Amino acid sequence: MRTHGTGGGPRFPALDGVRGLAALAVVVHHVGLYVGAHGDIAGGEVLRRLDVGVPVFFALSGFLLYRPFVAARAARGPAVRVPDYLRARALRLLPAYWVALGLVAAVPYLASVTPTIDPVQSGDWWRYFGLTQVYTADAIGQGFPHAWTLCVELSFYLLLPLWAAVWSRRPLDDRRSVAEVVLLLGLGVASWGVRTLTYVEPQVLGSWFPFGFTVGATFLWFSVGMAAAVLGVHRPAWIRAWPAPGAAWAAALVVFLLLSYAAGLPRSTARPSGVGFLLLHGVPALIAALLVVPFTTTDGHGRSAVGRVLASRPLVRLGEVSYGVYLWHPIVVLVLLDQGVGTDDRFWILAPATIAASIALGALSFELVERPARRLRRRRVLAPAPRRVDA
Repeated sequence: MRTHGTGGGPRFPALDGVRGLAALAVVVHHVGLYVGAHGDIAGGEVLRRLDVGVPVFFALSGFLLYRPFVAARAARGPAVRVPDYLRARALRLLPAYWVALGLVAAVPYLASVTPTIDPVQSGDWWRYFGLTQVYTADAIGQGFPHAWTLCVELSFYLLLPLWAAVWSRRPLDDRRSVAEVVLLLGLGVASWGVRTLTYVEPQVLGSWFPFGFTVGATFLWFSVGMAAAVLGVHRPAWIRAWPAPGAAWAAALVVFLLLSYAAGLPRSTARPSGVGFLLLHGVPALIAALLVVPFTTTDGHGRSAVGRVLASRPLVRLGEVSYGVYLWHPIVVLVLLDQGVGTDDRFWILAPATIAASIALGALSFELVERPARRLRRRRVLAPAPRRVDA
């Protein structure tokens, strides 16, 4: 599979590799978090900041899902049929999640090593299977705690056609493309600011929870990808060149290391200061932009040295199975810890074991659940298209 959005058009295989590496970053980050290694081992500062993979996921979604809407507006792609789009998004997100959550809740041993699974087995099961747990403070950390990102994705899926509809009757020219990008990034920065404000002054919205785990608090990361979609389809004449992948990735590494070592952020799970929180949730947007944006154009950057590595078969395959890897890796960590595979001083054994087992389970999820769901998605897409319907 090559990475693409909601319809036909150009494909961006290097982004599969980006997604795969982002998934590995999150896995390693969580392994360190589970065993308390962030503050105890050399390189703990880097481990603590590897959750930058989540903003990368959201930037990828912003780009890949919004680009077909923008291309349709510019008459460079087929119209996006919103019912088909929503059906495809549901089949992409829900089946693998339902299977993973259901298995963990149903298998006694898996449930016993997953202390947060109890509410799923009670009357609140609908909240977790419906991905609405982030809207109740007591439920956010239950079920699959890492599924908060899926709740955010689901909200974004629903909001995106509304945004596209607002812009659908406006021709895509230099002035409008710049205006939309400025508005997107402006809303993203506002989201970042409000998220920080609710952290520093929780009484503003009643509590940091649940707002901090909603699309309203994370829109900055999506806006990066959406802005890239607009400029990738209609680039104003004054933008002479797209960021070169090698230089952009080198800059991302420098920014990441500065965030890890020079920003004064805690290595452990201790609360950062207000300024630290501002950096913690703003700088990753820049890192995500540097990693993703160079490959969101058809200028040939996918054929650069970095692009060829990212589009190599192993990394493309890793990107294919990354959703299953993300779903299953916390369960893998808990099982391995329960079996005595990893302790605080054995992080370097636990991390590779978790990666290997998570990739294996991710591949199973892809072949047994996600690929069949994809076939269902494509049946409707391959049907004869009706007349164009504006998004």
